[in-house]
Amino acid sequence: MKTRTLTQNSRLHALLNELGVDSETKREMVFNYTNGRTTSTKELTIDECNELINSLEKVLFKSQKQPPRERADAHQKARRKIFILMYDCGFIDSRMTTKQKIAIINRWIANKTKFGCEFNSLTLEELSKFATQLQAVKRNYNEN
Repeated sequence: MKTRTLTQNSRLHALLNELGVDSETKREMVFNYTNGRTTSTKELTIDECNELINSLEKVLFKSQKQPPRERADAHQKARRKIFILMYDCGFIDSRMTTKQKIAIINRWIANKTKFGCEFNSLTLEELSKFATQLQAVKRNYNEN
């Protein structure tokens, strides 16, 4: 009996995190998918892990009501909008590396918002709220 692959493990835990599944629920899910054989994801077989991943992806898809590609595109578009607004306000400029720009955006998020996470971890809803906040800053910046 061959256990799950490293790729499966990464995907499984990414899905569990994205769905906010706590450790107790995760153990129960594994117990159910292994017909009571184990509660540890380390002991999932390749087939069991595939079934669990497919099931979690369906739940995630239903909860987000968008195909993964469209979600990624929407996130990318929202992030791009943040970069443009930060540039328009003078917080970042074209001479900076992407890493420098993201560091500045992360500091801005930490000091001026209540999101509690870094730029690349913001949800689409948080990105939208952040953009609205920056648009207000931009209006004030342009008035002065």
